[in-house]
Parts: sequence; C-alpha cells; structure tokens
Amino acid sequence: RDVVTGEFEALFATPVANGKSAAPAVAVSEALGQQVRSIAAGLKGLGGLAGASPAGSGTTSEIAESIGVRIDSWLSSSRTQTLSARSRARMETLIPLALQAALTIDQDLHHDPATAAKTFFRLFDLIEAIDKRETYLALLVEYPQVLERVARIAANSAWAAEFLRRHPILLDELIAPPAKNAALDWRAERRALQVACDAADGDIEKQYELLRHAKQVATLKLNVADIEGRLSLMALSDELSALADMLLDVALVLAWRAMSPPPVHIEPAGRHTRGAAELPPSPADSRPNAPRDAQPDSPPVPPPDLQPNQARHRPIERDWQPPPGFAIIGYGKLGSKELGYASDLDLVFLIDPTAGVEGDRHAKLAQRLNSWFNTMTAGGVLYETDLRLRPDGAAGMLVLNLDAFHDYQLKRAWTWEHQALSRARFCAGDASMAAPFEKIRREVLAVPRDKLKLREEIIAMRDKMRAEKVGGKRDRIDQIDLKHTRGGIVDVEFIVQYLILAYSHEHREFLGNLGNFALITRAAALGIIDEDLAAKVAKAYLAYRERQHRARNNNESKTWVGLDELSEERQAVVRVWQSLFG
Repeated sequence: RDVVTGEFEALFATPVANGKSAAPAVAVSEALGQQVRSIAAGLKGLGGLAGASPAGSGTTSEIAESIGVRIDSWLSSSRTQTLSARSRARMETLIPLALQAALTIDQDLHHDPATAAKTFFRLFDLIEAIDKRETYLALLVEYPQVLERVARIAANSAWAAEFLRRHPILLDELIAPPAKNAALDWRAERRALQVACDAADGDIEKQYELLRHAKQVATLKLNVADIEGRLSLMALSDELSALADMLLDVALVLAWRAMSPPPVHIEPAGRHTRGAAELPPSPADSRPNAPRDAQPDSPPVPPPDLQPNQARHRPIERDWQPPPGFAIIGYGKLGSKELGYASDLDLVFLIDPTAGVEGDRHAKLAQRLNSWFNTMTAGGVLYETDLRLRPDGAAGMLVLNLDAFHDYQLKRAWTWEHQALSRARFCAGDASMAAPFEKIRREVLAVPRDKLKLREEIIAMRDKMRAEKVGGKRDRIDQIDLKHTRGGIVDVEFIVQYLILAYSHEHREFLGNLGNFALITRAAALGIIDEDLAAKVAKAYLAYRERQHRARNNNESKTWVGLDELSEERQAVVRVWQSLFG
C-alpha cells in the first residue's frame, strides 16, 4: 500500500515545464496503470469497488482489472504516443480523478461495481475524445464540480454521455451552478437565437450551425436538470416540445428568407449619405481609400463603387415575421408534447391559398425546411422528420390548403388518421392559421360515430399493429416490449383515442389536447370508466413513460421489461380495455 501511495503522490507531483514532463513516460505510464487498479480495487481506502456489493457481472477484482486493461490499452496506443507532453500530463492527472468521480457517484446511486465501471468507461470515452484539446482537459481538472456533473450524467444516461462526447464544446455549459428554475426562458432563448442568425444573414451554413448549437445547449441544460431531479418527466417533455417549436419557427423564417432576397432601400442620387452605423472605423489607415496621412476626423471617402449622381442601394432590416399562410402542424409526440431527447418530428404542412403567396413557393418552402432539418453534418441532423401522416401519406401532396385538409378529414380519412389527429396541434408558422386548424380538428373529432363500428376498427388496427411490431409473440423469452405488449403503452393511447372519437360530440372537454393522463381522469369523472380503475391506468401510464425514458436514456431501442415487472399496471390497462372493447 505504501508503494502504491508513493506512486500516486509521485504522479501528481510530476512537474510540467515548457510543455515537457520531467518524468520518463514509461515510468509514469506504469505508475498510472497501477494507480487506477489500486483505486478501482479499493486498496487505497478511497471508496473503490471493494466497498460495493457484487450486484453486477464479474468479481470486483475482474472489474478492477478491466479498468486497468483499458488504461493500459490507451497508454500503448499510437494516438497516445502523438500527444504533446502537456496534454499527456493533463490526461494522466485527469484519469484517476475521473475514476474516483465514477466511484463516488456509484456510491450515491447504485453501489454496484459493474455500474461504476460502466460510468468510468463512459467518462473515459469523453476524455479520449478531447485528449488533444488542452482547454477541455484543464476544465475538467481545474473545475471539480464540472467533472462531478459529467460523471453524474454518465452514470444516468448513456445517451447524454455520448452526446457530450460528440459535442465537447458543451462542457462550458456545466461550469455555472444549477439554475433555480429548471425551465428555460423560451422568449429569451428565441431572441438570442434570432440575433445570432441576423448577424449571420446570408450565410445559410452558419445559420444552420447556430440552430444546431442552440438545440444542443438547450438539450444539455434540460438533461442536467432531469438528472439532478429538478424537472419532472412531464415538465421535461413540455420543455423539449417548446424547444422543437422554437427551432421550427426560426428555421421556417430563415428558409423563407433564403427564398426571398431582402428588400433594398434606394437612396437619392447625387448624395453620399451614411447612417451612423455605416460610418467606417475612425483610425485613418483602416478606412477604405483613406490616405495614410489622413486624420481620424477627416470626412469619409466614398467607396469606388459609389460615384456621384449614382443611387445607393442599402438592404432594409429583416424582420422575423413567418411566411404568410404557412402552418406547421405537429403530430405524434410533438403534437401531444411528449417528446424525448432523441424523438423525431411528425409534421404536416398546411397553407392558406388566400395569403397572396404566388405559385408553388409554399411547396418549395416545405421542401427546403424539411431538407434543413434532415441534413447530415458532422454533428448529426437537427431533427429527423416524418411527413407520412399527411393526407394520402407518402403519396399525398407535401403541402395542403386548409379547405382541402378539411374536406379530406371529413370525407376520406381513415379512423387511424382521426386517431392521429386527436394529438395534433399548431406548432409554428403563421399564427393566424392556428385557430382555423383547431376549428377543423375539433369539428372532425366531434363527428358522431357508431361506437360499435369504431370499436371494431380500433381493435383491428391494434391487432394489425401488434402483429407487425412483435410478430404476434414476445421478442425475448424472459422479457416483453412495454410499448406493444397487451396492457402496454400503445393500449393506453388507443383507449384515450377511442374515448375522444366516441364521446367528443357529447362531452366537448375531450377535444382539448390535454394529454393521456388528464383525459383518462376526465373519463372517470364523467362515469365512462370506473374511477378507481382509471386512477390505476393513469398512474400506470406515468410509470410506463418513466420506464421508457430510462430506456431511451441508455440508448435502448425498445423498452424491455421482465415478465413480472409492472404486471399490476398492465392488468389494470387490460381491464379498462376489456370494459370498453369487450
């Protein structure tokens, strides 16, 4: 133990001068490898894996050795050999600190050596990604609170840890202490983004990067608030939906601007007038055409392209009015404000043909906007979008005017399309179109329906979906897919959609886009569902969403649960299903 302690102290005492380490690299490498094994095994009394229960796979010593092997691999890699002495020294300082942070977080959360190792490996993936970026390495070494927050993120969310690894610039956002109010000020966020985009007017690539960065920063802030327990799941979904709404609105205006050159103000000929904002810098040698001996207060010399008696063209300041007669309707999780961190956006584009927009410009606008959102860059896409919920699906027109949408919903839409419409809402665009769309939505949903026929159609659709998604059986022997199993997430959603379509003509309170929890509670208050059973289903739905949220946070494509997990909740949903559908 004394030997290990001496190596630990020697490592941190290693001086760095002029970017060069004073200790031989081989000796430092051997010390680092032994040091992390010591910390991991708990030999140094620092709360290592030895103090944890063996709940995970593998013995404590095996897990500690796997950590050591990972460090040995890094030490011997060709990339490590190319690091500057300063970067390598910072890495060798940071790695033990990161391991200790992972162990400390594990003691708070899991007390499981396998989980602690997993947290460290996620942390180390980030550290490796920034190994040549000394500023970020210094940030994690010199700001323990940032390293602790990163470790907590890594412990709770594989998705968020990978998000930080891909976008390390976001580490700066973790320096400030947690805000008292976890919800973001969306008016301020929008204004800041608009100002930045105005500064990049005409540079579409820059504006796209600004949109992407705004999303990344806001997402990280919300993720940290989520992990730190300052945001409930429902509040988080509201915030992520507000973020999507903002980005849709800003991107829509930018796409419209790109199609519409800025108007130009023409000044009278024969004068060389300039506004205060147009005056050149005062130092004489920085002004165009200014002689070297000119004084700072000399009158400005007209640029060569502006001769006397020529008219001067000056762009008029751009505004942030959305394109007239264009509305973005959110469906699915966006429409019901249940977005997760990696959710895609289900969109429908509606237009008002009386808005005075010529020809096919609205259709071109929709194409451009969709392209912006799905453009792949080094940092990924802004959002993946799905436009298949529009009338006639993929074969339908990309944009549809309100009258045609109204006619389609009343005369040609399938029941499943009305189910989808129950979750739709106006998200962005010309605000004058929000009320007409909502009027159409409410009219369609409130049409009296034959309850027997409606039940048959919904049961048929549910059976078809279950057969397509799970092949009529569980995908795993000892686990079930919580989304599609009987009594699972989709069953709750279908129950609520049936209630809306079957009872809205009698009870207008079902027409509000209030979310599944609130609508189930309303159904109980109206006596449609047993009150005690409805309360159980409402709580079950919240439990399902929490479990699904954890799965998505750890990059699980499906929400797998054990055969006995959430069994009482699933039974309650099945009982309500049977009471409504037989």
